[in-house]
Amino acid sequence: MDTEQGLRAFAELLKVALDIRDEQANSMVSFIQKHSFLCHEAVVTVGPKDIIVPPGQLTHVKCKIPADLDFSEPVVLFESGDEHTPLTQLEIGEGLMEIEGNDRPYVKVPLSNLTASEVTIRRHTPLGRIQPIVNIIQQNIESGIDIPVSQTEGVAPQE
Repeated sequence: MDTEQGLRAFAELLKVALDIRDEQANSMVSFIQKHSFLCHEAVVTVGPKDIIVPPGQLTHVKCKIPADLDFSEPVVLFESGDEHTPLTQLEIGEGLMEIEGNDRPYVKVPLSNLTASEVTIRRHTPLGRIQPIVNIIQQNIESGIDIPVSQTEGVAPQE
């Protein structure tokens, strides 16, 4: 069975299972197929040059974002990965990071050298993974209600 036959069979299954018209099932398959080509997470690495982190210092390393990553939102979640990062002498900052640069998008990954000697990070060393953020939820501590950030923009804080 080739890909086209598989897509037609999938559309037929959707049509029967959801009791919808052919056009609707084909539209759903087309939508799913179009969005499956976007990458939803990527490994970020050190650039083409070695990085030297001085002792007791914090350094921000620019890591290029792969072109196939869906970065329609300007914020990504960065997580260092022990399986990808052989940097036991450094503390790698994790959390939300803003995508910078229009022509060549990148994130700045903070690295702290907690040792008494300088640490060299070899070029193309993986530092961790980034994932696009779809929605950020702020919690209203007073009432215990989660409020999506999009609903809080432009609203003055209540006293």
